[in-house]
Amino acid sequence: MVAETIILAVLAAIVYAGTEFIKKYLDPEHPETFNYVKFVATLIIGAVIGAAAGYEGTIPTQLSITEQLALYAGSVVVLENMLKIIYKFITKPAQEG
Repeated sequence: MVAETIILAVLAAIVYAGTEFIKKYLDPEHPETFNYVKFVATLIIGAVIGAAAGYEGTIPTQLSITEQLALYAGSVVVLENMLKIIYKFITKPAQEG
């Protein structure tokens, strides 16, 4: 059951990464090319979320697959943004006041 949960979370991460890429690719002012590093990082975050949910005891059921996809996609977005904030905070040079 843990493997199913991980697969579902990774699938949610793929959907999120794909839609985010398409959104940025179609931006006429700042089109973006496909970045494998970003994509793989998003998949890893999805796998971690799926593993955590699976080991916690979350079991995918047919009735809740769409709800779990939405939950995992939202979790991927939140965790990815938190990691970006931490990274930028750590790597940002101190501003002179």
